[in-house]
Amino acid sequence: MLSKATTNQDINQIIKSLNPQENTPELKNPQEVKSQLLSQIWQLEKNTNNQAQVVQNNTHKELIRNSIKWNLGALICSFAFISIWRVTHWAR
Repeated sequence: MLSKATTNQDINQIIKSLNPQENTPELKNPQEVKSQLLSQIWQLEKNTNNQAQVVQNNTHKELIRNSIKWNLGALICSFAFISIWRVTHWAR
């Protein structure tokens, strides 16, 4: 919506709609405010995407680590059960 605003009046109207409870002063240079807001929004979006990527990578690594841990534990238990079964053949 802000990126589509072309006139100073449109930009002032958008700024006022962001905080309707307080009186916002008329901006002397709305185009500069618009460019600053758009750059801040772009930076926040970039940071958010980077953080989401880091979280996704960490989650993936943690899932792989847990999978290896559980599978290794199951393999060790299976060898233990087989060895116990072989040792106790006299009880059957």
